[in-house]
Amino acid sequence: MKKTILLLCVPLIAACRISVGNLAPLTVINGLGGWTIHYVHASRADAKGWGDDLLGQSEIIRPGAKRVFSLSPGTWDIRVTDNEGDTYTRRDVVIPTEGYTWEVTLEDIDSGFPDISGNCPVTFLNSLDTRADSIWVSPSDYGYWGTSHTGEQSVEPGTEFVVWLAPGEYDMMATDGMGRSFVVYNCVVTESGFFWEITEDFLER
Repeated sequence: MKKTILLLCVPLIAACRISVGNLAPLTVINGLGGWTIHYVHASRADAKGWGDDLLGQSEIIRPGAKRVFSLSPGTWDIRVTDNEGDTYTRRDVVIPTEGYTWEVTLEDIDSGFPDISGNCPVTFLNSLDTRADSIWVSPSDYGYWGTSHTGEQSVEPGTEFVVWLAPGEYDMMATDGMGRSFVVYNCVVTESGFFWEITEDFLER
């Protein structure tokens, strides 16, 4: 497991769209060794949600490779996700007009995620036309998404996926095979569980 290696060494407010004009380069370098970067998200620091995957449906960043994106100068949160579903996040990144470079390494992994496992069944029904590649759950008052609950598995259209959680209030996100994000916020999970039908209505725009 990568984390062992590291130890040893709804929408309420959609993420701001990237505007055109007066753009600055954001360079993301994959310094993760044997892991590829499958998703890159960026949102304005004052927005809740991540918006669309900047890499798109078919692109990845292989180890040692880099990719340059164009963002408006300002303060951003940036998150990348690798092929195992682990996330790496930098918040309140000031991107000046000359640009910003982030070489993502294992030291950047989002760690210390709270244990949210429990006996409450949370059922995700994929009612999209595309498969759901990942499903994420985070306490609503927490800053990171943690690790995808689906792992290497995907949830095909019309099928369900169940996650067992402790009672509490959570934000939930699913990403599909086109790199789109679907999010619902402040979901109250009780002992009787919770049900979310993932539809186009929850697409982050």
